Amino acid sequence: MIMKDKLELVTIITLSYKKYDYIMEAIDSVLKQDYPNIQYIISDDGADNCPREKIESYVKNNSTDNIKDFSLLTRESNVGTVKNLNQAISRAEGEYIIVLSADDVFYSVDVVTRIVNDFYRLQCNVLGTLRLRCDKDLQPICYMPAKYYQRRIKTWDTARKQYEAFVSGRHFEMASGSVLSYKKSYLERHMFDESYFLWEDGPFIERYLREGNFLHLDYSFTAIYYREGGISTSGGLNPLMQKDMSLYIKRVYKNSKGLVGILSYKLIESRLGKSECDSNICGRIRRNVKYFYLVPLKVYDFVERKFVCGIERMFIKIRR
Repeated sequence: MIMKDKLELVTIITLSYKKYDYIMEAIDSVLKQDYPNIQYIISDDGADNCPREKIESYVKNNSTDNIKDFSLLTRESNVGTVKNLNQAISRAEGEYIIVLSADDVFYSVDVVTRIVNDFYRLQCNVLGTLRLRCDKDLQPICYMPAKYYQRRIKTWDTARKQYEAFVSGRHFEMASGSVLSYKKSYLERHMFDESYFLWEDGPFIERYLREGNFLHLDYSFTAIYYREGGISTSGGLNPLMQKDMSLYIKRVYKNSKGLVGILSYKLIESRLGKSECDSNICGRIRRNVKYFYLVPLKVYDFVERKFVCGIERMFIKIRR
């Protein structure tokens, strides 16, 4: 447990924009945390339907003395997820920063305490944890990453191995912005890249690993119920997210020749659409990562993942 003289302030940030169906559940899970020193910031990205009075009233009537400061920030116009997050971080006063999406919920009342304990134990700048994917009613579907893949991910014991897995697309949901926590002193020097509009975590993780930083992961506890229906789990790809992904590809991958490059390009082209790709940009990975994995291996991964997640869903239903 944390020593009583080491209870630094923790800042929890919730970003919101237009959709408020589940935000009260997210807020409630913050207010119930047992960590006694929390700053809570909700930052709304210029929506004209933000229920400001309802949110402020709920926090005022339900918070206990663990919430040392609460702010609801609103913007005159929509600036995008990345800039909205950076602006919220600039208002953060906590030693550690935890981002909780408006449609997610902390898994238990001790999540913040366990995250802070991990920062002390691991002495890291960024920490990734486990999430439980759920439907809109918070009925469990599967863990992310699946239990089967957690053992494989743990074998990536260097930043280089993590980087190769991440940029090749074979990272098996190793990490996500929905379950990343940060040391504020690190974020102040490495803010999220505002060249992107919606996609904050992918470019951040790529840069973090590329610069030689090992990403510490603790899958011994579940941090959040991760609700389906967001940008990354909804059926269609948001055009702005598609644009962000195209920019990411152009920055991360070099020109290449040969069968591996052609197949890799075709794989990405099928996801983004021909208009968003340049046939010379994919294949060999920048900074000494040699090759994209061949398409048959990607197909194998897809089939294996379906099987693994199917088995896990079955066991989750049995346990319930």
